[in-house]
Amino acid sequence: MFSEKYVGTNQLTQSIKSGFSIVRPLSDRDYWEGIKKTAYQQVTSYINGIGAFDFSLPASMYLDFVRNGNRTRYEGVCFERRKALSAYALLEAMENKGNYTDKVLDFTWLILEETTWCVPAHGYLRPEADGLPNDEHPCLDLFQAETGCLLSFVLRLFQEKFEQISKNIVPRIKREIDFRVIDNFLIHDDYWWQGFLIRKNEDGKRYVVNNWNPWILSNVLLCAAAVTPPGERLQSLVEKVMRSLDNYADAYPQDGACDEGPSYWNRAGLSLLDCAYFLNQITGGYVNEFENEKIKNTAEYITKVHIGNGFFVNFADCSPRLAANYGTIYKYGRLLGSETMVSFAKECFRLDKSNAFTLWQMPRALELYEAMPALSHLSAPARAFQDVYFSSTQVMAARERDGADGLFLAAKGGHNAESHNHNDVGSFIVYKDAEPFFIDPAHEAYCAKTFSDQRYEIWNNQSCFHNTPTIGGKDQPAGAGFSASCVSYEAKEDETRFSLDIKNAYENKDEIQKWKRTFTLSRKNKEITITEDFAFNAPEKIVLNLMTVCDVAVTPHELIFTADSGKTLSLAADFSKFHVICEPVETTDSKLLSDWGKAPTRIRLELKTETDKGKFTFTIK
Repeated sequence: MFSEKYVGTNQLTQSIKSGFSIVRPLSDRDYWEGIKKTAYQQVTSYINGIGAFDFSLPASMYLDFVRNGNRTRYEGVCFERRKALSAYALLEAMENKGNYTDKVLDFTWLILEETTWCVPAHGYLRPEADGLPNDEHPCLDLFQAETGCLLSFVLRLFQEKFEQISKNIVPRIKREIDFRVIDNFLIHDDYWWQGFLIRKNEDGKRYVVNNWNPWILSNVLLCAAAVTPPGERLQSLVEKVMRSLDNYADAYPQDGACDEGPSYWNRAGLSLLDCAYFLNQITGGYVNEFENEKIKNTAEYITKVHIGNGFFVNFADCSPRLAANYGTIYKYGRLLGSETMVSFAKECFRLDKSNAFTLWQMPRALELYEAMPALSHLSAPARAFQDVYFSSTQVMAARERDGADGLFLAAKGGHNAESHNHNDVGSFIVYKDAEPFFIDPAHEAYCAKTFSDQRYEIWNNQSCFHNTPTIGGKDQPAGAGFSASCVSYEAKEDETRFSLDIKNAYENKDEIQKWKRTFTLSRKNKEITITEDFAFNAPEKIVLNLMTVCDVAVTPHELIFTADSGKTLSLAADFSKFHVICEPVETTDSKLLSDWGKAPTRIRLELKTETDKGKFTFTIK
């Protein structure tokens, strides 16, 4: 997308000389007074709440990850340091009285003194690390890059004030950003996320990089804009960024689907847009891919997977509710001329005004504060797509009527080697009036197991804790070869139908002749039907797994699901053929409990007799 078109051209050499500023100077008082109107209360409220927070990061806390698998203790304090720096920097920029300059310096110095800006869970990227980082070999992970970006903003804002305090501050900041981020990126080609290493999966296909690529590269560009003067080094960096970014962008699907789910789209597709924008700015407009259809499809993806009331289609490692970066979405909606994105950003802001301080991601925090006056004027409800299908990921969504009210169905095919994969081929979710009834349970807080060879020991990654069958005592394994086949999608005015054969998703697929699932949302009948049509080489035990956060009442001919609001859905079938077992999931995970407000319940429909073929239809209405 980028390198073939721009790298090595005379125009690129000439255009890079202009550079660009990543933040308005303190002297632009009209700008900062405008930010003060939208940000002041949020920022001061955060600072007043810091109190006696302990910002210390001892080595023993860094070692938590290798000792007991915990990554949240260190990350919690690490991120809070950066959030505090952002808050004090914004507060001083808004007031410009010098009252908080020392606080900005204190937290800047505290972060400069850290041996690494890489979090413990990512230390594996550098072989020199052994549980503790090696200060001579910095590791360029997501948060090393994010920290460099934050310090770049602080440098641009406070360089003059810092120089009045000491001649040693500014050179130290520049040196650390250059050593840990810029130079690190330029000398290394062996970070997997750069996409230069040829990695092969079990099927011999080229490994595709994920959200790390644009996430890190967008921050590298902002660091370079702040500390790397125009010249050959900056050009080399820009060209390398484009070559690396192509390893992600070229593989990104034309339809804009994010196989990592809506929450990672914030740092996958949206960071791809960031890279395109920063490349455009750093080259004075020469690099311009905003007419590219893939870019627009990528941008509008998030609007197509919004169920309503802040809920999203949450397959893979994705929470059901998202704090969408609606300031950034609004910015790109206007840039791309997408009224769909603009109205969606306004709708998200209406639903969640509390997301005004986006951790310590200074660019996105400022984009939000800049957009808030416009976001507060909701001109029209966000468009609710009646039918959506992403052929690249085999994910569909359909709703009964325009808007969030009525039935909503999403289902997926795909395979079990997707980025942030759950073993969930053939799974589905159902909402009514934007309330969850049949769910994807989402993921628990990340730990050492999450991205290791023990990933599928975690219950919420297993197919038996999704809305999929267990066949002959076997569930779905991980791997690209475990996939859907015979996938068919058809959307009409009165109904939408999605069917697929999921037999190849199972370990015992050679014993399965077929397992065809057909989902139909009928707008005329105001119902969803799910038909299971299966055949085996020999009689097998069958269990149909269903996940919910509703109360469930069992009768011979229907299961009645009651949401917290009191609204109900029924699942109708001949349940006399099944043992119906309701099992609350035993979890104390604070993230998952926060997502749903309670622990999910798994319903196991165990067919009473083994069989070699059959056909069942379940009706949801």
